Parts: sequence; structure tokens; C-alpha cells
Amino acid sequence: QAWPHRACRSACLRHPLGSRSQARRLRRVSPITSHAYFIDQSNTVPGALALKKLNIHASKKSQSVIIKEIATGIEALQFFYGVDSDGWGGINEYRSAKDMDINKDGQIDQQDWQTVRAVRVDFLLTSRSPLFKKPQTVIFNGKPYPGLFMRKAFSATVNVRNAHYVD
Repeated sequence: QAWPHRACRSACLRHPLGSRSQARRLRRVSPITSHAYFIDQSNTVPGALALKKLNIHASKKSQSVIIKEIATGIEALQFFYGVDSDGWGGINEYRSAKDMDINKDGQIDQQDWQTVRAVRVDFLLTSRSPLFKKPQTVIFNGKPYPGLFMRKAFSATVNVRNAHYVD
């Protein structure tokens, strides 16, 4: 049997629950922090869109929710997940979160997410003011973005650390 905590081993052998201080340490609640990224109206540039980050932090004693504006001029943001869909260790395709049912069992679960080897982030940046006299259309991830604004798509891919060691 695996011991829940090394420091508890000798105490657990003498008493099934270990010492009281050991038991208190094992019951400790660890804080959790979660981040979400989204596009919304800018707080600093009227009429512009911006990339924002939502930080949620919760611990036993406190909770906090903070929204920070990261960059203005971000019109669209999309994440794609590089998956090893054939089990050979390499990335075979990139999928959106809603298309992550890799094993086709009708649900997106931990087994599907364990196939992720990289994350690709696509951004569509837009100028602060109109620059063209005639409307221009940019296609970003299959969706048209028409208008008088200059737009430029950028992409960054990050490998998932320790992806091959997930059980």
C-alpha cells in the first residue's frame, strides 16, 4: 500500500489515523488558481476590442476574481489542440475544444485530453482606426472579417510539457 505522506508513515504504523498534527497537515486544503482568456470591449481604448484575462483564486480563507486587460486590438482568439490521434506519439491533427472526442465515445473526457501534445493559439489583430477606403475581407479560421480596418493573423504553438508521461 502506498503511504499518503512520508512523514505520516511511522505515525500511521502506530495509530491508524497517525498523529493529530499529521492528520491536520493531510487535511490541508491547497489553494487553486484558474485563468480564462476572452475578448471583450477595451477599458482603455473606447470602441476597441481587447484580450482580457480572468484570474480566479480560491483558498480556504479567501476568494478573488480579477479581470486584467492584456492587449488592445485583438479581434479574435482561438485555441487548437495538437493531438496524437493514432497513438504513435506525433501530432496528427489540430482540433478545437468542441471537437476533442478523439476516441469517438460520445463524450470529451480525460482520455481524450491525454492525447494533446501541443496547443496552438491563433490571434486576429486589428488596427485602432479604419485605414482602407474600400472594405477588405480577411478570412480567419474559416470566418470572414470584412471592413475598413487593417487585420493581421498571428499564430503561436506551444508543446505540452511532459505530455508523453501522462497516465
